[in-house]
Amino acid sequence: MAALIFLTFRVIRLRNEVERGLLFVSIFLGPIVIVLLGNIGRNDVFLLTGSVLVALSLPIGNTGHVVPSKRAGGISFFGIFLMLIGNPEQSVVAFLLLLLISFSSNFRSIRNCAAFGLAISLTTCALLTIWASAFSVGSRFGLVDDFYRQSIQNFLTNFSLVIFSGYGFIWIAVILVILWSKMRDLPWVVLSTVMVPVVVVGLTADQTRVWVGITAAVSLVLVRFLAMRIPADHKYLVLGSTFVVALFAPTLEVTYAGEVRSPLQYIYFVLINRMTN
Repeated sequence: MAALIFLTFRVIRLRNEVERGLLFVSIFLGPIVIVLLGNIGRNDVFLLTGSVLVALSLPIGNTGHVVPSKRAGGISFFGIFLMLIGNPEQSVVAFLLLLLISFSSNFRSIRNCAAFGLAISLTTCALLTIWASAFSVGSRFGLVDDFYRQSIQNFLTNFSLVIFSGYGFIWIAVILVILWSKMRDLPWVVLSTVMVPVVVVGLTADQTRVWVGITAAVSLVLVRFLAMRIPADHKYLVLGSTFVVALFAPTLEVTYAGEVRSPLQYIYFVLINRMTN
């Protein structure tokens, strides 16, 4: 809950009304909050909180962000730090996705930060692997060989649900950015938002949880990009429509056991059930 309050504070400080509204809906009615509520006490809170901070601090045109440029780097670095605490391996993939989409002309401005985050993540993973090997402890990469059969089974069994649950209603933003992209930019956008996540999730037992972990930053970057291009006289129509779609679109989670959890299930088990027992 502390993470949700903190993220609320960061989003509220955005000056651009459309950006603030779309990000608020994307974070608190989308897959990010579902994964947070479904994994209380686990490392996801650090990974996802850091991902949101990185996405909010990236320079994507004139977004009206209240954080001065001299502080944006500090916020981004803190976000990277939280991501590495949460999951260094998923952080590597998350920054790889940001780097890939930065080769699209619309997102060229985020390349330096993406490259820096990827370098830090790779270095951290390498150091942790060396340190763990010294104590005969395996890394998370070694789990791929142990669980790949279960991973592929879960992925294929719930294929359409896994794909949808990864972004939820934010798939609208993904599709719009794909349609917006020029032909020379299209491969980079599709690779970073669809192809790489599909491959990674297909090889990991945690389905939706992993998809959201590796794509939280890049998905919010897409939302910010679209928010900057909404005409002022259409902002309330867009914000209202987005809220309605997000409210009624099913935000699901496919777990490592192949179970499909519904959104309202978390409200009962996390809030009501625990307060009454």
